Amino acid sequence: MGSATLAPPRPQSPIVRLREAPRAAGTRITGWVLAGLVGAGIALRCWDLGGRPLNLDESFEALTARRPIGELFGYLAHHDTAPPLTYLLRAPFVAISQSDVMARLPSVLCSCAALALFAWWMRRRGIFGVVGVALFAFDAFQIHYGREARMYALLELVGVVGAMVAEAWLRSPRRAHLVLVAAFGTVAVFTHVAAFLFLAGLLTLVGTRRDRDAWWWRAALAVPGLLFAALWGPQFLQQLHNDHQPGARTSWHALADVVGSQVTTDTALHGLLFVAVAVGGVVLVRKHRVLGRVWLACFVAPLVAAAVLGLATDFLLPRVLTLGAWGPLVALAVLVEEAAARWRALGVAAAAVVLVVVVCAGVREPGRAGPADAAVAQLRVVTRPGDVVAVRPFWLEPLIDWNLGTREPQPPAQTRNSVIPDAHELVVGGRAPTGRVWLLEPVDDRWFARDSDACAPPWSDGVSRLRCLIR
Repeated sequence: MGSATLAPPRPQSPIVRLREAPRAAGTRITGWVLAGLVGAGIALRCWDLGGRPLNLDESFEALTARRPIGELFGYLAHHDTAPPLTYLLRAPFVAISQSDVMARLPSVLCSCAALALFAWWMRRRGIFGVVGVALFAFDAFQIHYGREARMYALLELVGVVGAMVAEAWLRSPRRAHLVLVAAFGTVAVFTHVAAFLFLAGLLTLVGTRRDRDAWWWRAALAVPGLLFAALWGPQFLQQLHNDHQPGARTSWHALADVVGSQVTTDTALHGLLFVAVAVGGVVLVRKHRVLGRVWLACFVAPLVAAAVLGLATDFLLPRVLTLGAWGPLVALAVLVEEAAARWRALGVAAAAVVLVVVVCAGVREPGRAGPADAAVAQLRVVTRPGDVVAVRPFWLEPLIDWNLGTREPQPPAQTRNSVIPDAHELVVGGRAPTGRVWLLEPVDDRWFARDSDACAPPWSDGVSRLRCLIR
């Protein structure tokens, strides 16, 4: 047999090249736009990261993460309601430095990774994807919890990864998807117990199917629960007796606040945004069927489960649904796409309105003051080495222990105050007491003291009150 020769490929005709050129140029432009949006979102998450003192919850996590590993698990079992994973991840950072920046850095890294992955996920979806990435980059909820030294930034990342894996599995099931879903599910449940709502939502993707792929999907989702029960079950049972931060009972107003808070901090718009997200969800399910199923499983199903729990207890909080917080943004983005498909000018107007609502709140978020910022700043101004700072009730102690105590070169002397009831006190600078006690307390929970005991005029920011007393 003679050897066959391959004919050289025929060059593309000029007409074909002209047709393909706009598409290639559009792809390159979209890529640059997405890269710019990701860069802007990362800048917002990193801007002035140490400019605000750690709030109470952040201070608790930072101080707890500095505990020896042998003490950490028992301490969390008796003093917190969260699993230990984020404390373990934050421990090396707060061991290197006691700065606020290092305490928040793991969260920022997770949030930036979530944004980059979300952009990669949306990169081939046209205007829908571009608007969705813009909303994710500037969303105040994503930025706020992406900068906070708590577990929620890791949940942002796990939520995006979980949704991406779920969509890929629905399109073409593979064993690698099962390994990934078991892995990110395990990370999620050891980060926050609300992750079980998310895993339950992912179970709805297979419904009543009885094929092999469906059973493997169910088995992969069961792995995180089994590991949690085996490794953290006894501690979790103990945590059920600890105080939980109250949320809200289920109502239409509470549901609107949960959904609207994941888009903007402007509470006046929450009701309107709830309706817009609901309408956008209907459009998403009709136009993008696979992604729509993932949206129902990762956002709607956990929301419904949380609402059911909220009928019996104060459970509804926006951050409880952080794993699916990308859901409202995608629903709003598909509304813009639908408006543009019907009438280009309408699409431009819809994009402008949605982006203004989200971007304005997101740009303000890094500089927005927290409830304890003014009180901590005032304490840093008025206290001198040897002064005693007391807080009541005593469970506010991490706020002063981190922001005033750990900044000193020597370990601070700490005692439980025997004069002021239900208070915790710290000697600033670790020196002998000067006789001045600065008492920080909520404005609606004032402990009585004689005016003659005052050593400075009282100060208040409307949330907290600071008084100087002579001991």
